Amino acid sequence: MRPQFFLAEIWTGFRRNATLTIAMVVNVAIALSLIGNAMLVRKQTEMIGGYFYGQLQVTIFLCGESKTPSCPAPTTDAQRQQILDQLTNMPQVAKDGVQYETQQQAYERFKRYYANQPTLLALTGPNTLPPSFRVKLKDPRDFDVLTSAFSHRPGVDAVTDFGTLLRGLTTFLNRLQLLAWGAGAAGLLAGILLVLNATLVAAHSRRRELGIMRLVGAPNYYIRLPFLVQSAIAAVMGCGLAIGALFIEKALVLSSGKGPLSISVPLVGTHEIVGIVWIMVAVSIVVSVITSWLSLIRYLRV
Repeated sequence: MRPQFFLAEIWTGFRRNATLTIAMVVNVAIALSLIGNAMLVRKQTEMIGGYFYGQLQVTIFLCGESKTPSCPAPTTDAQRQQILDQLTNMPQVAKDGVQYETQQQAYERFKRYYANQPTLLALTGPNTLPPSFRVKLKDPRDFDVLTSAFSHRPGVDAVTDFGTLLRGLTTFLNRLQLLAWGAGAAGLLAGILLVLNATLVAAHSRRRELGIMRLVGAPNYYIRLPFLVQSAIAAVMGCGLAIGALFIEKALVLSSGKGPLSISVPLVGTHEIVGIVWIMVAVSIVVSVITSWLSLIRYLRV
């Protein structure tokens, strides 16, 4: 096939079906951006889970001056020592992973955290906050062991961990990922149907030329190739728009210290987006080429 003829055939296909081609490009861009977001949400879930599990501590609050149903009296020195001995002897606790915090230390930390809320600071005194043990685990997923061991122990007010919150966050992100995958799959299906229809319309508008090619004995690949390349080019253009949208999203939403997610947790960045680019490009080309190939079968029957 001569290059001039080949390029002329591709250009003719774009010119005759410009509206369908634009619609296909936009549809592919939307579908692939949703699929890309699903892959990034999966990566973000892994990063947030690893970060919080690495930072996870279990806090055992002891009884202070304030009386509660679980704390009729402050924790005695003997009770505190027993709790400390049990913690240091537990195999789940990391070496040097037990830190005792007095009421005064808890109050100083509270003042640092809420320095911008004078009303709250005025209502909180040095004796309001209870002493506590802050425990670092070898495996952060073992926090249930400490919860069951110390929840109802004399001298213990409450055992708090972020495991429940972390599980809730992970569940939310997993559901968000499934939603993104579902939306991406729906968009991809719409894109496949649009590629199918665009190829059929293009082939129908050139049915006389195709008939002549078959009559003169042109091989099937010779007839198919311009349509396949046309679909692949449109798909790659849509893929490029989707990749650009992911980078814009990263710049506006996921940049460290900027946007609504300027929080001190690891966020997906350029490296993660680059890692999924080749998947998006491969999906766009393979799906468009296969769909176009199948849609031309009826026009190649002798």
